[in-house]
Amino acid sequence: MPRLGETVTEGVIVKWLKKEGDKVLKEEPLVEISTDKVETDIPAPADGVLTKIEAGDGKKVVVGDVIAQLKTEEEPREEEAKPEVIRAEARVVSAEGEPAKEAKQTLSPLVRKLAKEKKIDLAKVKGTGVHGRIRKDDVLSFSAQLEAEEHKKPTAAPSDLYEAKPLSAVRQQIAEHMMQSKQSTAAVSAIVEVDFEAVDRLRSKYKEDFKKHEGFSLTYLPYVARALIQVLKKWPAFNSELVDNELLIKPNINLGLAVSIKEGLIVPVIKRAEQLNILGLARAINDVATRARSGKLGVDEVHEGTFTITNNGSFGSLIQTPIIVPGQVAILSFEAITKRVVAVDDVIAIRKRAYLPLTYDHRVVDGAEASQFLVELKNVIEHADFSAEFGTEAA
Repeated sequence: MPRLGETVTEGVIVKWLKKEGDKVLKEEPLVEISTDKVETDIPAPADGVLTKIEAGDGKKVVVGDVIAQLKTEEEPREEEAKPEVIRAEARVVSAEGEPAKEAKQTLSPLVRKLAKEKKIDLAKVKGTGVHGRIRKDDVLSFSAQLEAEEHKKPTAAPSDLYEAKPLSAVRQQIAEHMMQSKQSTAAVSAIVEVDFEAVDRLRSKYKEDFKKHEGFSLTYLPYVARALIQVLKKWPAFNSELVDNELLIKPNINLGLAVSIKEGLIVPVIKRAEQLNILGLARAINDVATRARSGKLGVDEVHEGTFTITNNGSFGSLIQTPIIVPGQVAILSFEAITKRVVAVDDVIAIRKRAYLPLTYDHRVVDGAEASQFLVELKNVIEHADFSAEFGTEAA
């Protein structure tokens, strides 16, 4: 498993493009690997024959692990010639959770647990997964068969009652990151309601010329991002990382943007976002979102984020409390802008408003700070004059 970026340490095998016994050419795509939800083709290091695949589809590997063996044409043709190792061997564990020197496959923790609970010898279970891998349903089906034989009456296997759909490599990584965040942060959420009338008037003034000149629509998100950046400069603790009881204040605001894609969710990062005005942010947001959905992001473009915005409102959501991205202190959710009946200066009025939920790590900031942060963000959005920010790229 090669290093694919400065901060990339692991990945998941998505699909082998060659099978054992195939001839391959140097630089020919060999295998697809997913790293932080970005899929990358790994080329063959030399001409030769792919003699053995050590890490099958769905296997998680770290940098330096062997994923396959390749016999190069320069090697001796003798039967005993040892194939060239091009990465480190895949880890294999037994049903008891101990390293299995002679194991034929990798078993998931759930499979091991089920086998132990039901006292099943996994050597007798036929796997239906990739390369004969034993899956949860295989254990459950085998257990059901044993029970049926024991009671001498037919028993429906669980796999006959529902469709089992394995998680994709991307979904597995999302699940792992979300559990990592839940287990390593003291997450608390606070919510503020914001009036978007002023932003809406400004957006309406520029949106037609903007669409004609830029080729894409001007949304509300760049305004929220610009206001957020302004507030983060005043409250740097929200743009930091907690490492070994030390708070690392980040010098730049690398703004993560949660983007929904076919496979799940990906968070490309706009580096040094504090240097951009609304026009620059609009261009950057459209660029990373477009390339994220088309699978054209680079590996390093999903790393080094310091604060994240998730735009759930674009799907109609009114309130969500998002999970903090591992390594960050907070995340802001931009919810749907809707017309609401409210009291404005003691007069009933219809205004465009939205909720902005903030999830923050209570180990780093307290509720009072989070409330002040949100109130200041609300005030900036409602009262700041952004009308001069469409002329130049720099803020």
